[in-house]
This record gives sequence, structure tokens and C-alpha cells, in this order.
Amino acid sequence: MKNQEKLENFLKRKGFVVANYLGIAGSPPEKNSAVGLLRETEMKKYLGFIKWKRRREFVATIWLEDDYWAVDVNGKGNLEMARGLAEDLMREFGFQTYFRLVTELPAFEIS
Repeated sequence: MKNQEKLENFLKRKGFVVANYLGIAGSPPEKNSAVGLLRETEMKKYLGFIKWKRRREFVATIWLEDDYWAVDVNGKGNLEMARGLAEDLMREFGFQTYFRLVTELPAFEIS
């Protein structure tokens, strides 16, 4: 699907890491089905010098239907981002785009 490749490139330019619908990066998104979005999280520190990187936040899944796209949002804090993303997707691709909150708490990458 040409639109899916274009969508993946669009999302990467927006700073997202593309994943499959379960939030697994490195696993190719299902063609003609869905694309998961991961966002980098900040480095954590313990005692001021021990650092580690948290798993990436799994912010949404975009379901690619024939006549519309649906954005399932993970985490209440991501709603405004999803609203803006839905508007950007409609402008860029011409599909009617809906979004809904799937879980109020944030989700994280499955590794």
C-alpha cells in the first residue's frame, strides 16, 4: 500500500518510531492494516550518576480502513497530540480520521 509507506515516512518526520499494532518496534507494521506509534522517553537518573533509558511510550495505533483511519490513543496525556495528529493526517492524506482514548494510563513499548 503506497499510502502506508508514505504514512510511515510522515510519522518518522514527526519524530515517532514506527511499530506494529502491539507496540513492538523493529517488527514491520502489518501491511494495509495498522501502524503503531512509539515516542522516545527521557533518560532516567538514580543517585545522580546511574542512568538508564526507559522503554519508549506506545502513544497510539493508527488503523487503516478503506474509507477512514482511526487513531487509538494510549494515555490521557496524549489526547491533544492525537487531535493534532488526526488533523495533520486528514490534511496530508485526505482520509477522514477519528481518534479515541483506549486507555487513560500511558502504555509502553513491548520488547
